[in-house]
Amino acid sequence: MWFLLACGPLPPTVELGPEAPNTGDRLLVRISHLDVDEHGDPVDHEFTWFVDGELFDGADEDVGPGSTTKGEHWEVVVNAVGGRRTASDSALIVNAVPGVEVLLEATTTTDLDVTAYLYEDDLDGDELTYDIVWTVDDVATDQTGTTVPASATSAGETWTITVTPDDGEDVGDPVSASIAVG
Repeated sequence: MWFLLACGPLPPTVELGPEAPNTGDRLLVRISHLDVDEHGDPVDHEFTWFVDGELFDGADEDVGPGSTTKGEHWEVVVNAVGGRRTASDSALIVNAVPGVEVLLEATTTTDLDVTAYLYEDDLDGDELTYDIVWTVDDVATDQTGTTVPASATSAGETWTITVTPDDGEDVGDPVSASIAVG
């Protein structure tokens, strides 16, 4: 003789993603198996979020990008409605790798400086430093900074700047821009 003991839904199995989230990522709960009640009907879930141990209101299955800050510890507790079964997962918000956009001021004569404008992109608001390398016709130069004086350029040359951003924790991808001196 077999007996079926109905004790409510099983605890959900949850995973908080993405792995190693940063400030620009959406925190999303993934439920790896869906609960069903004793009648085979799907079970709803309740989501409770905590940031650094404090209740965070205003989120269900996800927390939008921009709601998190580097260094925060986020936890989600998921309860299968109709039971007292819960599961949780947590994540530490890590540093966002910095980026940079480089634009060169166009010059058509050799009597103008070649100037690079750097537009930083760091979701954490970290202060960035840059490694700047200038080449002329694919040969390294001794130029530093964001401006090459007109006296260093000649007609027909192609100047390229490569900029690598650094926020003190991570180094971003190098970005290059080129311009022909006319």
